[in-house]
Amino acid sequence: MLRDGGYLTQQFTDGQEFLDGIHPDLDAAVLGIMMPRVNGIEVLHWLRRNRPGLPVVTMSSLSKYANGDELLALGFKAHFPLPFSPQALVQAISRLFE
Repeated sequence: MLRDGGYLTQQFTDGQEFLDGIHPDLDAAVLGIMMPRVNGIEVLHWLRRNRPGLPVVTMSSLSKYANGDELLALGFKAHFPLPFSPQALVQAISRLFE
């Protein structure tokens, strides 16, 4: 979705792989909440300590996060309950860089 929108992307299978392979020039991150080994909230906490200005967007199918307010309060810039439209994600990422 994001590649089709003109963005360079990296893909990881879980939160630990993301932390191990994070590129120093990363401009934004899109995280799932329920990732194996290290979940999206734990990754967000790591990013807030180590990359405090990095915009982070999340997605989740968990009904407890349906409205996203709790996730936005944690510091995510946007939340997408699954399923969502690819266009909505690309538009949200675009707004991060306006």
